[in-house]
Amino acid sequence: MLVRRAAFWLFWSVVFMTAQSANPRPTFWGRATIQQTADGRILLRANDPRPLDQALLALGQEYGWTLDYEDPPYSTYELVDDTDPAWRESHPNEKGVTRVAGSTFASEFALPADLSAGSLDEERVINRVLLDYSASSNPGRFTLKKENVNRFSVVGVGIKDATGSEKDIIPVLDVRIKLPSEERSLNDTLELVLRGVSEKTGYRIEVGTAPENLMLKTKIGLRGEEQPARDIMSRIADASEVPLAWRLLYDADSRAYFMNLYVVAHK
Repeated sequence: MLVRRAAFWLFWSVVFMTAQSANPRPTFWGRATIQQTADGRILLRANDPRPLDQALLALGQEYGWTLDYEDPPYSTYELVDDTDPAWRESHPNEKGVTRVAGSTFASEFALPADLSAGSLDEERVINRVLLDYSASSNPGRFTLKKENVNRFSVVGVGIKDATGSEKDIIPVLDVRIKLPSEERSLNDTLELVLRGVSEKTGYRIEVGTAPENLMLKTKIGLRGEEQPARDIMSRIADASEVPLAWRLLYDADSRAYFMNLYVVAHK
């Protein structure tokens, strides 16, 4: 009897584990990889819910480029459920959480002759990456904007609807805002910019992460004129004593954006 009972539980344990492994939660990478091939080309690979963001972070770190990244407001059709299975089992009727439905992505290009920040080769490489991303099945459509000599922004300009068709969107940082003419800390200026963008777009936009001490001690003076919020963001990032870049990430569950500023390690 004991042998039969043990065999019974062993059978159902195998069935349970097989069912779990049939639909495992995906495993993502902590960082994109950049490899040089035998024929002298560069192979860029990413595996993340936001693979383009991960790829751009790796390029910036590898070559010392200042690359800003901005999510589009992803549609329901570009999201997947990311609720913890154990929590879902005990809360079957509760709303779970979602994530952007990205996964693997790869781009290949010739080794640039000039890897310096702001070079024509930098622009060519980013455009090649965006072209490859557009050909992938990953969510969002992006374009490249040159902010100044050394700064590029990769901006989400399109999402997909229920039919899979692309829909143009106006990036939130395209909105024009006007700040009172006054000298303020970078931190206070950033707060005013995000508040102004929130009021104009209807999206809640908050600071996610930022080098707070650096931004509190650095001052910036702005003329009180209406201009695109991205232009003001570029001035904030460039005014720091060390270069800053940003990642503006969209959270569909809260319908909010989070602005994350980080220090760029120039080579």
